Amino acid sequence: MPDSTTLAPLSVVAVVQFNDGEALVLNRPLQLTYERVGNDYIGSDGPFRDALVFSRGSGRFVAFAGRELTIPMKDGTTKKLKDHWWSGSMDGYRQCIRSDVQSLKRCYVFSNALCEEAALAAMRSAYEGCVFPYWDYEKAIKDSVLDVMAQSARAAVQSVIDKAAARHLAAMASTWSTPCQP
Repeated sequence: MPDSTTLAPLSVVAVVQFNDGEALVLNRPLQLTYERVGNDYIGSDGPFRDALVFSRGSGRFVAFAGRELTIPMKDGTTKKLKDHWWSGSMDGYRQCIRSDVQSLKRCYVFSNALCEEAALAAMRSAYEGCVFPYWDYEKAIKDSVLDVMAQSARAAVQSVIDKAAARHLAAMASTWSTPCQP
């Protein structure tokens, strides 16, 4: 796991209309690293947090359907959590819907994270682009304008090559003499 000082600072590259609110598209995936705070584990990356809070489950009522979570710790180790660790909230932080372009290209699903209110407002205000309708943004990243431009450029180059080859063959053919007649 990269050290948070080696990661690019998080920024908003797009905003997507999401139900009655907005979802932020970040320039990179969150790389949360956790530390133990009391009975809980708090993950952080920039202004974003994830709170895994301890609350004993019982029987079939366990966190994350009983799935084991392996979380990276700030000290470079990993910790395995199971059954009694639930997503929680934190004072001074609010839920934020977010993802990143590469993750959305693989699977068009946004996730939530906790974010400091002031930092969230600053990141949002720094974004000057439009707010995309939900399904339009999926189409924009799936049918990436850059991919379309690259395909168009390749087709144009191939057309120029084909025309040049045809002219060259025609010029060569005009220099060939006609076969001798007996």
